[in-house]
Amino acid sequence: MGHNGALAYVLDFKRISHTWARGVPGVTYCRDIGEIHDALVRLAQEGRRRLALAEDLADDVLEKEPWRVGPRIVILLEEVNATMAQLKRYWAKIRESGDSKMSPAVEALAEILFMGRQVRLHVLLVAQSATAQAVGGPAMRENSSTRILVLLVGTGTGKRAVLRRPGRRRPAVRCRW
Repeated sequence: MGHNGALAYVLDFKRISHTWARGVPGVTYCRDIGEIHDALVRLAQEGRRRLALAEDLADDVLEKEPWRVGPRIVILLEEVNATMAQLKRYWAKIRESGDSKMSPAVEALAEILFMGRQVRLHVLLVAQSATAQAVGGPAMRENSSTRILVLLVGTGTGKRAVLRRPGRRRPAVRCRW
């Protein structure tokens, strides 16, 4: 279990990004694209269940007692660019005639990004380049509220913003150590 009973899902198509999380109680680690697909679909179902439960509660209960809809669930989607492409390919392979052409896992992720926060479903997307196309569209990318940039390359400008560790300060007075 995480802090205050929180649960976590690590969706890691690369398979080796967060090995520290394997075997941690309360953490579900999904590596195969089929596992990731199924986890996203289940998480969207959980989100819909929580929304229905919140609707049945009195208007101010969710604000005062958020735990009533369930424990916080943090979803870490590692290497979103590759994973989203793989989810689309996976769905194209397994879908049957009459099924939607859009991957249910991609739709589920969109649903969680758009409506999950209020019912304690939080998504952390990790990407080298989180383009709108890679993430599933501009609206999905914009619903990722926090961005941590290690290297930002401005499109077409050639300018870079680099996050660097601060250098060691030099003493004002030289002294022997």
